[in-house]
Amino acid sequence: MSANNRMDQYNKVIITNIKNRESIYVCDNKIGYMKYLESNPAMCENIGGYHQYIKPVFDVDAYSNDIDIDSVKADINMMFPNKTINYAKREPRETKKGMKYSYRFYVDNVKIYSFQVKQLLIDYQLNKNPIYDLSIYDKNKVLFLPLTTKKTDGEAPKLCPIDCDIFKCSASYVEQGFEDWVVKCD
Repeated sequence: MSANNRMDQYNKVIITNIKNRESIYVCDNKIGYMKYLESNPAMCENIGGYHQYIKPVFDVDAYSNDIDIDSVKADINMMFPNKTINYAKREPRETKKGMKYSYRFYVDNVKIYSFQVKQLLIDYQLNKNPIYDLSIYDKNKVLFLPLTTKKTDGEAPKLCPIDCDIFKCSASYVEQGFEDWVVKCD
């Protein structure tokens, strides 16, 4: 990604369709986000682009027993000390594996590459905890965005930000002034 293209990625959510990744909608305001969501309830964001900054994001799923939110935040703060952590959650739902509890955690004011987040999870041995989904950090990955109600396997409870704005819970929405952890992780 060139320096000019890198500048173009700030203050925007990079939205795509799970079934048509060539379709890209770049959104920088809540009105546009909500309007696009009406016609695309399974909208996703790109998080695995080449040299694409993201907020550090953690996809957490537990079965049968809910997670301890404070414990997850403590795990994340081991990697990103003293940072604000926002999160979104879906209402629990019954699955073949039992009751599923789904969360997404985001480190605010930090920008990094997705593969570096995966490496930090491994370095801190959090890859051994089955609640953390490490597959989201692979190249060209996408995540369902806040307020989505569809997934590839059908309907899903809405992914709701808790006590924060939707852009705080969008990994692709980064600001130029965010602390650059790409350099810290190299």
